[in-house]
Amino acid sequence: MASEQDSFDVVIVGAGIQGLAQALSAAKRGHRVLVLERTKRALGASVRNFGMIWPIGQPLGVRLELALASRRCWLEFARAAKLPLRECGSLFVATQDDETEAMESFVNTMQGSGLELRFLSRTECKRASPLVREDRVIGGMSSDTEANIDPWHALACLAHWLEESHGVRFSFQEAVTHVETDRVETSRARSIRTSRTIVCEGLTATKLFPEAFDDASLLPCRLQMLRTAPLGSDMGPMLATGLTLRHYPSFALGIARAEDSGLAAFDRRIRSELPALDRFGIHVMVSQDHEGRLVLGDSHVYGDAALEPFRSERIDELVLAELDARFSIRALRIEERWQGRYLKRTGHGVFVHDPMRNVRIVNGLGGNGMTLSFGIAETMWNDWSDADLLSGLADPEPLEGTAPRIESRGELHDDLHTQPGRTFTT
Repeated sequence: MASEQDSFDVVIVGAGIQGLAQALSAAKRGHRVLVLERTKRALGASVRNFGMIWPIGQPLGVRLELALASRRCWLEFARAAKLPLRECGSLFVATQDDETEAMESFVNTMQGSGLELRFLSRTECKRASPLVREDRVIGGMSSDTEANIDPWHALACLAHWLEESHGVRFSFQEAVTHVETDRVETSRARSIRTSRTIVCEGLTATKLFPEAFDDASLLPCRLQMLRTAPLGSDMGPMLATGLTLRHYPSFALGIARAEDSGLAAFDRRIRSELPALDRFGIHVMVSQDHEGRLVLGDSHVYGDAALEPFRSERIDELVLAELDARFSIRALRIEERWQGRYLKRTGHGVFVHDPMRNVRIVNGLGGNGMTLSFGIAETMWNDWSDADLLSGLADPEPLEGTAPRIESRGELHDDLHTQPGRTFTT
């Protein structure tokens, strides 16, 4: 722990993945770095998601380049720190012809993008993952680019490695209460001098600089996640479905280049047959932690309702039903359920803002922290003077019906309790 007389070149507020990525980039450049975290360990958005390093979800251009750069950083760190990391790729499965047409179009139009994509038959999908239901899945696409870490384990490992290998100092259970251009004040009544402060907290960052967030187009988002008992074997690639094509605008951009891609028909079918999926922002994915447990999800509720503490059993039922229709998960016991929360900057990508001299806020990555953080940090440190370097991260336009829907607590409560739940398919 830093003494009261200590000063640092860089103080980083928040030990989530963006904070740790900033610490690594600063330390590699010879700076003395202190990371301050308000809790015993990182407990926010970084450890509450899938642990997917997910370049395939990023559109061509700056975002995909940053994602691929981040992936390289993850591989280097995993080798150096002996972190379990699965270079497993991803598998998207389809159960209807319109889904397969959309996937095939995406594979064809993204050649040369840096992603290693293939269109797969039903048999090839089953061969790729033992979880695929061959009686339901008719085809899919795969990418070799994605990687999987256990975020709970990985962030603790990364913090320890930064401390041991790069001399980064950490002080946990110490919140930053005030920031000036040359110092930060903390909940332990300390004033720590610094040449530069980077604020990488999630939702709590709004307390330090409320005025900076007033017009930032940032929405709180709440997701619901589940974890099973250990599978007992490697699941193969991380799993997604045609629903994911609708959630990530990058897929719509790639597929839109091809005429008659099937995506429009698929989109209309889902909105007509399963409107609750859009109501709760549901698309289903599966990853695996370092103990062999499957991580399942997820949903996306935005606005005031995202800040409420209440979980929805109906949302879990919808997620599990969509998963069960494609993957053999029914026999696996659900051991844990939780909520994640983060800020998403609608239409503008990442929020990078200098509220005062020598102070920078980095926020609004949404669910892309593991995928983009290392690339964002390196880009910033390569040219610190240009806060607009990341302006190319603006979000593409989402598909109709899949844009973030701002909910009030009353609207969400009414919808959850007036529509019937779905049951598992067989």
